[in-house]
Amino acid sequence: MESQRPILIRQRSSDNNHALATQCRQAFAAFFQKAGIQKRPRVVACGGRSQAIDRFNRAMKSGESPFLLIDSEGPPPAMPDANTHYIVQAMEAWFHADRTALPGILRQCFKASALSGRPNVEEIPKGDLFEGLKCATRDCQKGEYSKGKHSFHILASIDPSKVRSISPHAERLLTTLATFK
Repeated sequence: MESQRPILIRQRSSDNNHALATQCRQAFAAFFQKAGIQKRPRVVACGGRSQAIDRFNRAMKSGESPFLLIDSEGPPPAMPDANTHYIVQAMEAWFHADRTALPGILRQCFKASALSGRPNVEEIPKGDLFEGLKCATRDCQKGEYSKGKHSFHILASIDPSKVRSISPHAERLLTTLATFK
């Protein structure tokens, strides 16, 4: 029996920028495709954290197959159920997992030495993730790193195998999504 297509409800930001919502959906679709997810989820880019949780709860009550993907924004809490997934501590941690892709995406002015040297990307505090990316791109023609301006282009470009090898929470998400055939 074929399972229904999963829905991934993703916290994005608190604004209502439809162009960013589209970029978010497209970037996650590209990332999941490169990860080999056969039945890729329909990505619903919600506003802030509470909006994403509300949308997830409505989807659960209606019998859909939702997954909630939110930034932990600190050390991750215990997993409350199989349908909740965290990016620890923010999506930018995944960018640190594929440092070799960043200069090609952000141009040659990128200074990798400005990024945190911590081997466990899930232990890099959210503020350090953003500050490192801003410092690494400060001299770039495209301007310093900005979540809305650069993040989804980077997500679509990084290697999911590198992310899953260094982020247990990303591995859990991708393994869960791969179960849908």
